[in-house]
Amino acid sequence: MSQSKLDAARLKVLEACHSEKFAHPSVHTVTFQPLGPKKNADRMAVEQWNILGQRWLFLAVCDGHVGCSTSDYTIKTLPGRLKKALEILISEDCGGRLDRNNFKEAGSMVSSMLYHEIINFDLSLVHDIRDICPNPSQITEEHARKLIQDNLEVVERAFQGTTLSMAIVNLDHHFMWAAGVGDSTIAVSTIRSTGKREVKRICELHTLKNRREFYRVVMAHHASEGPVVDRDTDKILGWLGMTRAIGDLPLKMHSAYMRYLFQFMPNYGNISRFVDKIVSPPYVIAKPSVVSADLESVWRADPVLVLHSDGVDSLIEGSVVFSPDLPKKIDPLDVLPYLLPDARFDSRVEALLEHNVEPRWSRDERNMAIDILGNLLGGTNVERLELVTNKRRLLAEEPSFLIDDVTIVVARLAE
Repeated sequence: MSQSKLDAARLKVLEACHSEKFAHPSVHTVTFQPLGPKKNADRMAVEQWNILGQRWLFLAVCDGHVGCSTSDYTIKTLPGRLKKALEILISEDCGGRLDRNNFKEAGSMVSSMLYHEIINFDLSLVHDIRDICPNPSQITEEHARKLIQDNLEVVERAFQGTTLSMAIVNLDHHFMWAAGVGDSTIAVSTIRSTGKREVKRICELHTLKNRREFYRVVMAHHASEGPVVDRDTDKILGWLGMTRAIGDLPLKMHSAYMRYLFQFMPNYGNISRFVDKIVSPPYVIAKPSVVSADLESVWRADPVLVLHSDGVDSLIEGSVVFSPDLPKKIDPLDVLPYLLPDARFDSRVEALLEHNVEPRWSRDERNMAIDILGNLLGGTNVERLELVTNKRRLLAEEPSFLIDDVTIVVARLAE
């Protein structure tokens, strides 16, 4: 293939991206959906906070499902709530300071705060529904449709759902907290003494592939209900593939809400088929995994935080993109170390991806997140790059492949 064809294919990928770059520290982001931004339910946030004279970095990725209402609302609302809660905690419970002298003692308090703030945020969606419909079993279908029409924004963000992957980093004292709900990833990468990069997942993924999560979900419901996990779809009740999420209230609230309210949501297909399946909610919870980390010992090892939606997993596995018949059982964290800044080139990454890569894929864009995305989509393989932006094939009545929303945030903390 000629260089001109590669450049043209690269340009089409870039046109389907929205990217940003932030300085001090260096944070690069990208979100990609070849069918256009209106089809992209991923959301992300990068904020720099000044709390009592200290510099904090906030990062988040939300991967919405069934629509973008919940992910959009979460990314617009939750960061401000967390910032306020952190400032109050430091002021009232930490004597006005949170530094290396009291990090260990205060760590559990911050973890607890994040845990409860995320749960309470999810509960606020529940309260909003109860406020507009306190007694669902007493309303008619006509009344339900009117309630939905008059409160569509509130009902949609309750009906839809989102993952959450987030971090707050104290840039002055080199420690952080991470939290995750669902199947979006947050990981940290450092350069080892050998010069090679390594990547470690910080928060576990809440999916049915996680054995502990699978058994937690299944054992919470009586066998008389029938299978909680649908074998044909590998989803809870055939609805959702993850075990924890923000929103998705039909799977959390009393079954009367699905029967008398949510099943009348317009434009969501035949959702009435789930009415009799929802017997004893909750089937999904919003409890986050929260982890604290002291970064002082690795601050000189070029620590990089990576947050991404599961669109990255889909590209690497290939089950709905390049190899639908032979999906690869590859952990994305086996690939990412070779695509991060200053990573040593290793031909193994090309063997894993089954195409050649280019370390500075974004070229003049100089965007670390785009470098990762471009190499996952096809690297220097023109045919693959053209394939993932081919709208005609993506919009076919029976498309041969699918491109999930892909969002990547890369933060080089010590820069």
